[in-house]
Amino acid sequence: MIALLALGPTLGSASVVGAEPALAGRGGSGRGVGVITTLSGSASVARAALPAPQPLRFKDDVFLRDRISTAEKSIVRVLLGGKALVTVRELSTLTITEETGSGAAGALPWDVSEFVGIDIAPTAKGQASSEHAVTVAMQDSGGPYDFHLSRHLLRLGENHEIPMRRDLFRYYHSDAQSAIAAGHDIRTALLAFGCDATHGYERTHIDSLAALSRLLGAYLLSPPVFASDAQPAQGSLERFSHQLEHDAQMESETRVPAVDSLLGHRDQDA
Repeated sequence: MIALLALGPTLGSASVVGAEPALAGRGGSGRGVGVITTLSGSASVARAALPAPQPLRFKDDVFLRDRISTAEKSIVRVLLGGKALVTVRELSTLTITEETGSGAAGALPWDVSEFVGIDIAPTAKGQASSEHAVTVAMQDSGGPYDFHLSRHLLRLGENHEIPMRRDLFRYYHSDAQSAIAAGHDIRTALLAFGCDATHGYERTHIDSLAALSRLLGAYLLSPPVFASDAQPAQGSLERFSHQLEHDAQMESETRVPAVDSLLGHRDQDA
C-alpha cells in the first residue's frame, strides 16, 4: 500500500496496490477486487467502463483502476480481497491499482497544489534522522523538495514544539518525486518516521509516529503556503513561455524575436 497526503480542494489521496479478485458488479469489466461495506454521506466512483463518475452505493463492487472520491462529511470503507479494510475519509480520493509505481501518478486529482509524501527515514550511520522525531526531508535521490512547502512544515513543527530532524536521502526517492516525474505541477515535500532497516524487518518507535501524526495534523489544519493555490488560476497563459519546437531546436542559429515585438508589448503594458 502506498499512502500520501495532498493539500488542495481534495485533501487526501491514496493508492492501493495488489488487491485480490472478489465478485463482479455494476459497470465493471472483469472480476471485482472488493466491495463497499460502509457508506456515510456521498461518494462517487470513476471507472473506465463508465462515461462519467457515478454515485457510489452500499455493497457496490469495486474494480482495478477505480477511483473513489468522497464529499464533505462523508466516509467510505472498502473491503479488498475479503481481507483488507480500507477507510476513505471526507474530501479524499482512493485509486485501486495493481501496477507498481503508479501510486502518485495515478491517484492525484488535477487540482491538487501541494503534495506531502510519507516515507521512512533510515536511522543509519551518516543520517540525521531519529526514531524519536519526525524527519523533514530536504531532498532525496530525485532532487530537492520545494523550499517554501518544506519551510512551512518546519515552521509548523517549531510552533507546535514537535521534535523534528532535517535529513536527505541519497539512495531512494518518494512518491512525491514520482509525481513530479509524471508531470504534475505541484509543490512537494516529504515527511518521514525514523526507522531501523528497510525491506525486511523494520523497527520504529511510537515517538516518531506520534511526532509525524502531530505534524500532519497541524499541516492539514493550516492554509496553503500561497493563498493563490487555494483558487483555480484565472489569468490567461497566452504570454507564458513555450518549449521550442523540434525544427527550431535543430537550427544552427538561435531564433531572436524582433525588437519591435518586444517594445510593442512594453508599450501595451505601460
